[in-house]
Amino acid sequence: MEKSGIPTLIIDKSKSNIAYARRKDLNAYYGDALSADVIDDVDISGYGNILAMTSDDNVNHLVALQFGKEFGSSHTYLLPPVDMPALESKKHIGVHLPGRVLFNNKANYDYLNEMYVDGARIKTIKITDETPYTAFLKENKGAVPIFKISADNGLTVVTPETKFEEPDTFMLINLVPSLSD
Repeated sequence: MEKSGIPTLIIDKSKSNIAYARRKDLNAYYGDALSADVIDDVDISGYGNILAMTSDDNVNHLVALQFGKEFGSSHTYLLPPVDMPALESKKHIGVHLPGRVLFNNKANYDYLNEMYVDGARIKTIKITDETPYTAFLKENKGAVPIFKISADNGLTVVTPETKFEEPDTFMLINLVPSLSD
């Protein structure tokens, strides 16, 4: 993201996660995203979206509620809760999340973490007429598109509703299973 000129900030209460992020030259803040101090201590004016991506569905929900006031619901994202596919299949009425679902309805923390443990990596690909989105998906079964960057560096956080019209040219940042090249 930073390489594409899109400012990013990681907020985490794990010192080892913050240290790792800083070693990778990522902008990182040590603290609890649910603490009232974070809004006061961190200048979030340069950021366009909030992504709640912890292993705890309840924390993600609360972070989205807290930061949704600052970013607005259309720029507030959270991982789908673990029970999201079950709720969907039952056509459960009244499921309300305080933001938009990240990536796809099955890409909860456990799913993404399992991909990571199994060797998944981030892969950026330019989608064009010569390399269409459908061909990328065929070659990279199980890939999880996470960000779409337009030719003018406009960022789209991928959600289940994201459209990938062709022949639109864009960069696609994905989490790709280890068996894909």
